[in-house]
Amino acid sequence: MSCDHLYDCLRCGSEVESLEIEVESLEQRIKELEHRLIESRTRIDDLERWVAGIADDHRQIPDWIQQSARSLLAQEGE
Repeated sequence: MSCDHLYDCLRCGSEVESLEIEVESLEQRIKELEHRLIESRTRIDDLERWVAGIADDHRQIPDWIQQSARSLLAQEGE
């Protein structure tokens, strides 16, 4: 039986199971993306601290090198 409206699907149950599976799949994908985002932010924070540490330890490093490193970090975060 083919349903024309979501209400009909809910009433007859023909599409409910596939909708539930799709929602569960989307929820899992959201969790995976959130996890990747957290990992990326952590990596960027680590790299920013590394660049800052180099700049603090080696004052002779030209500003343009430090700026280039920070620019690369910003691009990685996008």
